[in-house]
Amino acid sequence: MCANKEYRSVLEQVSAEELINKSKFIANTKHVLSEEEAIAFINEMKDKYKDATHNVSAYIINSNIPTKRYDEDGEPQGSSARPILSVMEMEGLSNIVCVVTRYFGGIKLGVGGLVRAYSGAFKKSIEGQIYDYGSFLKYRSTFPYAEFDKIKNYLSHTVYDFDNLEYMENISADIYIKEEDSEELLETLKNLSNRELDYEFADEYIKAHIDKRIVK
Repeated sequence: MCANKEYRSVLEQVSAEELINKSKFIANTKHVLSEEEAIAFINEMKDKYKDATHNVSAYIINSNIPTKRYDEDGEPQGSSARPILSVMEMEGLSNIVCVVTRYFGGIKLGVGGLVRAYSGAFKKSIEGQIYDYGSFLKYRSTFPYAEFDKIKNYLSHTVYDFDNLEYMENISADIYIKEEDSEELLETLKNLSNRELDYEFADEYIKAHIDKRIVK
């Protein structure tokens, strides 16, 4: 699990393409949880685009001391992967890797042009695709049928949802709560159920969320 449970990254894998002075730039960006995953993704993209002129890469991995690496794959120093890494840093991103592939179109762009092209392709790939990640605690809860609507209504405004519903003598369900809110929310649920709510901690997950609601 990540040393820092709160970070920002893309949800899964996203991509974007740009054509600049006949050179094609293809950005592939992915959420990863380790340096090994980042390296595997870079190798996958290099193999996929092995006929390309360049496959530059950069990544930041969340740890006690963040791991930051970049490879400019033959482009002039500071013209390609380093600007991508700089954008990651400025945007406060982590657990993220990007490979920008270039197919040279015959027109040289100069260092400044390369900086804009590579960083621009990365920015385009993450536009509208960044999510907050945080720690969610999963609890298995049990409560009376008479309290179901009241609890469901409250949860719908505070957490993502509850699932794995079982209808037996009482209702059982899994609920996911943002870690820092868990103590207060569980106490509220017990009050709503007239102290008849039972719960048991099941697991912890790092999830992408919007306003504390898990993104599927």
